[in-house]
Amino acid sequence: MSEIRKAFLEKKPVQGEVPKRPFFPVRKKRDLSHIDATPEGRPVVVIVLWMLFAATFAYVVLFSPYHRVGTVRVSGTRDVSSEEVRAFVLRELSGSYWGFIPKDDYFLVRKDRIRSDLLTEFPKLKDVAISTSFPRRVDVSVTERDRLLLWCSGGPCFLLASDGTPHEARYAEEDANQPFVHSIVDESAEPVTDGATILSGDDMAAYFTLEKAFHDEFSLDPVPVASTPSRVSRELRFTMGEGWDLFVSLSLAPEKTLSALRLLFAKELPPEKRTDLRYVDLRTENRAFYTVKGAPAPVVITADQLAAPVPPKDENKNKK
Repeated sequence: MSEIRKAFLEKKPVQGEVPKRPFFPVRKKRDLSHIDATPEGRPVVVIVLWMLFAATFAYVVLFSPYHRVGTVRVSGTRDVSSEEVRAFVLRELSGSYWGFIPKDDYFLVRKDRIRSDLLTEFPKLKDVAISTSFPRRVDVSVTERDRLLLWCSGGPCFLLASDGTPHEARYAEEDANQPFVHSIVDESAEPVTDGATILSGDDMAAYFTLEKAFHDEFSLDPVPVASTPSRVSRELRFTMGEGWDLFVSLSLAPEKTLSALRLLFAKELPPEKRTDLRYVDLRTENRAFYTVKGAPAPVVITADQLAAPVPPKDENKNKK
């Protein structure tokens, strides 16, 4: 008995006694130092799993029907048909890239390309903003121009952008745009160069201000085709519905030209005197010229005469 106790205290197995095994055997740690941790050394299974994940993700992104564009909303149209804009966008989204990637996938909508094509196809559109709403909607917001201005110079006409640069006028000359098209004919027939500024933005704004005032304020109904001796002259000739011409200079502020015309009509040229009128020339500041049919020379009206008060009407004379 003493030997067994002594062996227990010394933690030595007794001769002939089988040592007890632990209930939960302890596993030895595997030596993983020999396994390569670089990408080249990764197991083939891991690489295959990543490839399957990438293929599944690509399929969900490119081919899933749950995010194919199904709705196109158009807002801001006035004269341009919203249905035509919507149909155009749907045509842009039809088909596929490289024969198998659908163009109408939400994640692949090329907003900049669609915007550019819309501005070309519909020249009356001044600006276009395109946004997408997940998962299947495209929103198109547009603003329109009031009028279109073409520049014609010894050949085909060009559509002038807001900065005065020329662009192809094929779509602007379609029948649907004719009520809004105005033209300036360059009598010098100077060729139009791509990218060159024809009219400055200020001159274009002055043209539209004058044309609108002639129509709305004076009821002169100008013909929508004006002319100029050359683009550098900054001079324009309008033909009025009454049959006479009006010469103006874009170097003068439109307000000065319109003010001179108001005074001239009030003092010299009431409607009954304009039946034989040939032209009015307002290209010179503080002076106006006009001539009537059969007159040997034009009549000159100075700034002082224009500034003089309008004489009151003689009511007794009218009663007689």
